[in-house]
Amino acid sequence: MKRLLCMQTFFILLMAGILSCSSSRILKEQTAPGADLSAYKTFAFYTVAAAGDTTPRKADLRMSQLRKAITDELFLKGYTYNANRPDFLVNVFMKVKQDVQTREKNLVTDPPNYMGQRSYSWKADDVVVGYYKTGLMDVHIIDVKDNKLIWESESEGVLADKESQVPERMAERMKLVFKNFPRAKSMPAQ
Repeated sequence: MKRLLCMQTFFILLMAGILSCSSSRILKEQTAPGADLSAYKTFAFYTVAAAGDTTPRKADLRMSQLRKAITDELFLKGYTYNANRPDFLVNVFMKVKQDVQTREKNLVTDPPNYMGQRSYSWKADDVVVGYYKTGLMDVHIIDVKDNKLIWESESEGVLADKESQVPERMAERMKLVFKNFPRAKSMPAQ
């Protein structure tokens, strides 16, 4: 029985380790036909006004962390933040959901259920191992002059479960999102 418990504990820790290392992935990345993103120089963020019950407790903190991660990546690409006269606006949509991690019941590791009167039953079921949050994120780049979508990226990934990991995970994800985003022409290629 002790060995069985050790095996189950090892499996749970292994799966938790795999989940914590899983990275984000790009689902879609698209540039509008004829759009020359490198011709732009300045950017700003769309402002969203929401208050009351519509925003979760940490929404403002998360949005400022996200904006910092995006700003850092665009700075590296040679773009400058300009709230008054941007060439393009960055708009972000996020959807977070909680997922369940399961494993299939195993006759070797999971004993049969006692049903009373010396009767036991066993059937293959899924056993909940843990819960985690995933996030879907759309980043849109809008041309200010024409008010048109010129670039978008859709990504998904497992979210950090510890508060201290959030800025690092956001930075990693934005590095992936803006990996193929062109450098501004005013910045020399590296």
